Order: sequence, then structure tokens, then C-alpha cells
Amino acid sequence: MSIRSTTGCHRCKNIRRKCDEKKPECSRRVPRCIRRGIECRYDYVESRGQGFKTRTVPGRRPEKKLAQIEQPLVGSSSATLQSTSGSPSYNILDLDLLELPLLPLADVPLLLDTSPYVIGATPFVQPASAGLLARPNMLFHNPSQRRSTLHLEEDDSEQSDVEGVKSIIYATPHLNDIVDNSSFKFVLQNYQRWFPRVLFDPLRAMRKVTEKVLYQFSLSATSQSRLVLIAQLLGTLSKEWCLDEQGIIMLRLLRDGIFRDIIGCSPEYPVSGKAIQQANSALNNVLELVVIQVWTAPLSWTISLFRIASPVFLAACQYPLPPRFFDITLDSSLDLRHFAVVDVILSLVTGRATFCRYHIPWSLELSDRLLERQGNQGTEWIIGIPDQFLLVLAYMSGLRTVALEGTSHGDSVLHVQNNTNHRNIRSRKEGLIDPLLAQKLEGDLRRIRILPGQSKDPALMIIRIVVQECWRDVVYIYFYMALCGAHAEDPRVQHSLKRYMRLVNGIRPGRNPDVFLFTPMVIAGVSAIKAKHRHTLTSRTLGLPEHSKPGTTGNDLVKILENVWNRTAMEGRSACWDDLSIACHAVTGM
Repeated sequence: MSIRSTTGCHRCKNIRRKCDEKKPECSRRVPRCIRRGIECRYDYVESRGQGFKTRTVPGRRPEKKLAQIEQPLVGSSSATLQSTSGSPSYNILDLDLLELPLLPLADVPLLLDTSPYVIGATPFVQPASAGLLARPNMLFHNPSQRRSTLHLEEDDSEQSDVEGVKSIIYATPHLNDIVDNSSFKFVLQNYQRWFPRVLFDPLRAMRKVTEKVLYQFSLSATSQSRLVLIAQLLGTLSKEWCLDEQGIIMLRLLRDGIFRDIIGCSPEYPVSGKAIQQANSALNNVLELVVIQVWTAPLSWTISLFRIASPVFLAACQYPLPPRFFDITLDSSLDLRHFAVVDVILSLVTGRATFCRYHIPWSLELSDRLLERQGNQGTEWIIGIPDQFLLVLAYMSGLRTVALEGTSHGDSVLHVQNNTNHRNIRSRKEGLIDPLLAQKLEGDLRRIRILPGQSKDPALMIIRIVVQECWRDVVYIYFYMALCGAHAEDPRVQHSLKRYMRLVNGIRPGRNPDVFLFTPMVIAGVSAIKAKHRHTLTSRTLGLPEHSKPGTTGNDLVKILENVWNRTAMEGRSACWDDLSIACHAVTGM
């Protein structure tokens, strides 16, 4: 257990950070007090006599902490968290440039603050059963002491930018006179505040995003206005966690504009070079829209977006069809990479097939090639799933889709994609794939190597490794249930779930890592049979303010799990993987 500083300087005490206690001026973070021109003083408490330790005056408590002391904890749905970082107000958005039709307000159920598939010397991380994750650390805690309702706070921007995301903004070259420099910086500043909240490794993303924003600013005034619109939405959500009425109107403008570009792109095959360029342009800012919708809109919105955009994505891929998934994950285009990742993740958490068919061969040699990625290549920086696990999950999802399509009329397989009579469910005693293939694949899963999460902050590095290892256990659960036909009570499934829960229970609840665990939570949740495991999974997700209110993606995912649990309990049986797609249809209507 770490010991808090008792004789820190006045400045470090007030911002509740450990002081190195050097005299006469502390030197924490190059030195903070000198850099800010603040007097570095040590205010000592008067000693009460011999035997008492020398102490300095404690820092004042934040207002939020005082409010929590004065009032009892309430449901997380009532918590509205504010960011303490101030930002200038920019009224620079010209909505007339967008020329977009407005949908009726009643059609936007958002949060108001008033209410053909083809099968086919770096320290690496092996399956974590010992080593770093097994050693005591300040991040790990006693699960019995966990709060039932999580009130998560954000550090101010000075403290949360431990990896230097801001420095990328300040290092950006000045733009020419054609582009509004202040608008460009406003956009980047809001991206910088937003990305650490939603991206697993924002530092790797920020450089590429800066290049993308600069390129879009050079296109047209309409493109600039859309980026400013996105920045205003991100700025609002960074402070309020939900959208007010004006924010909803702004989101409608953004959504309508992106949908108009997607629908206006009607590629014909073979796709010409001009059509490829148009398709890539139509996918601009889909990444931002998806992330905003995860916070503010139901899951059905994202499903609808990908259903409409999948033909455009296929046209934008400059590969023979079906597109090669491995190449996409290393593509220079953030939009293509992001689309493929979300397509696979949606398939995993909804039990549906991917919207696009991919060419996804699998081998350990191919997996190891991903260890050689450079810079911001790959997709792990988005939600924390290692590229190797994403590749094998996409491969297994494709195997399942092909098997279901080939045997959907057989007795041993239930095809539930369009089945509305959910009572006549037959348990699948045999797997969907050949036993020899299953045996080989299971052996491969044990030998997958990944790059460990990296960070300048040791605590953040441990959190990232925990998230990566959670995904490893989720890969096993998906393999046993979705491909091998195992039910939730199968010993192999429960062994993997036990490892997953040990990791989750062993690390302190908080925005990081919980924001990156709500996706694997769905896969683990299908296999959860104990009430305490189910409670942990749902409470860690609903403890995030953006998921605590109905009508949001995270809230819908919790409802999907509850539907699986309640329905299987009523029918007196264990959950199987087919239950997930049935529950998704019940909750989202899709």
C-alpha cells in the first residue's frame, strides 16, 4: 500500500498530487511551481508534542468530493460530471454552409439534460497467469470493498494528459492564410480533450487525426464547418456527458450530412478511381459519428449506419473483393480501419454476421506479422483489443457465418437471424466447425503473442495490459460458445470466465479501464451464470455516465444481457450463443 505524502508543498497538496518534497522548491513535472510562477511553500501544521510526525496543511477538497460527503450516494444516472478544464467559447459554426434537412425533434431519442468469405527481441505478452498481473499493485483492490454505484471523476486537463497529447497540437505547423487557424486549433483542442476519454491509446491516434483534420480543412468551407460542428459536440460531451436541445440539433445536422454523403455515393462495379475517391470521402467522420452515437444514441443507430454504409466501404477498399481484412487493419486510412473494427465488434456483441464479407486467412505466422506494425498502424489504439485477437475473432466470426449459412436447414443448427418464434430453441450438441480444425485453432489461441500495452505512466501501462488480457479470455469464451457450441455452464467456458472475472475484480473501478471493458463485457456476460459476476459486469458498465441512461449504446448492451439471463432462466436452461442475437432483436428491433 502506498503512503501518501504528509509534508508536500502547498501547490501539490491542493491539486492532490504526490510531491517530491524537495526544498526550497519542489521539482515535480519540470518543476510545476516554477513553471507556473507560483510560490512553492510548505505550510506546516503546528506540532502537538513529541512523537507526532511533521505534517503540512492538507489541500482543500474538490467541490465534488464535498458534495458527495454532504449528500448520500445516489444512482449513477443522476450524476452529471463536469470537466474542470476551461476552454474558449467559439461561435464560428455557420450552419447555413451545411444545407441539411432537419429531422423532427421527436425522431431523435437522445439524452436531454432536462430528462464470398475465404477460410483459409521485443517483450511479448503471453497468457497472464503470473508475472506483472499477479503481483500486488496500487491499482488492485479487495473486490468486497467496491462501491455498488460508481461516481467517476476526471482529472483536469493538466493532470490527465500524462502522455503529452497536447504537445502534438502545439507542434502543428501554422496553416496558410486560406485556412482559419483559430478554427483549426479549436477543433484539435476539442479532439485532444475527447480522445483520452474514449480511445485506448490516444497518443498514437492524435498524430494521424491531426493530419486528417488538416486535410479536411483544405477541402472546402463545408468540410471546415462539419469539423467545427464535430468539435462543438465533442466539447459539450467532454463537459456534460450528454446533449442538451441545441446539442441534439447539432447531432442531427452531423448525422444528416454524413448520411447524405453515404446515400449519394452509389458505386458501380468495377469501381473507377473517381468512385473510390468519392467513397473514401463519404466515409469521412464516420468514426467521430459512431463514437458520439455510442454516448448519446441507442445501439440501433449504429447498426443502421453500418447497414447503409457497408456498400460504400467495400467501394472504398482498393483491393479485390472480398477485401483483405489483414491489409485493412494496416491501411493508412483511419476511416477504413475503424469501419472494419466496428463491423467485427458489432458482430461479436450482437450475435449477428458482419455487414461486409472479408478475406480472412489465419495462421500464427500471420498473427506474428502484426508484431511488426509501425507507429499508429493497427487498430488496438481504438478500444484496446490487440490486433492479433481482432484478427482471430474476425476469422472465427467468418467461420461461424459460413457454417450457419451452409447448415441452416439442418437439425443441429438453429438459424435465428429472422426467426421470431424464440421458444423453439434446440441446444446444439456439436460444434459448427470440423473437430480437427477446432483442435488446431484452440492450440493456436494458446500461442498467440501480443505487444504489451505501453505508456509513460506505469499505472496506465498496467491498466492497458489488464484490458489486453481480458480480451484474451473473451477470445476463448467466443471460441467455445460460438464455434464449438458450448453452453454457458460448460467447464471450459467457466474456466475462461473465471480468469476474466479475476482480472476485472482485481483492478480498481474507474473510467479507465471500464470504458474499454464494456465491449468484452457482453461476450463474458453471455457466459456468466453467477449473480455476483452478472452484477459486477453490469455495474462496471452502468457506472460510466454515458451508459447509465436509457437510450444509449452501453445501456442497450446491458439490456441485451439481461434479456439473455431472464429468458434462459424462465426456460430453465443454460445460455448458448444463439441467445445473443435473439436478445439483440428484442432490445433494438434489428
